[in-house]
Amino acid sequence: MTDQKTAGEIFREKRHALKLTQKNLSDFLEISIRQIERYENNFSEIPGPTKILMDILVTRRWPVWAKQIHK
Repeated sequence: MTDQKTAGEIFREKRHALKLTQKNLSDFLEISIRQIERYENNFSEIPGPTKILMDILVTRRWPVWAKQIHK
């Protein structure tokens, strides 16, 4: 038995680290809220480009230009 997190759990943690709601993130990625839920619940595989984008946003500490999402 391992304590490894699923891809969905990691995705959700990154979204929380960015202080984004599912709605904010879905608007930014131009996908449905339902798709965000599918990723977070491991019902759909997270596409590579989406994983990379989330890594960039978290690593760069959410650049100022992206604050427009929090409207």
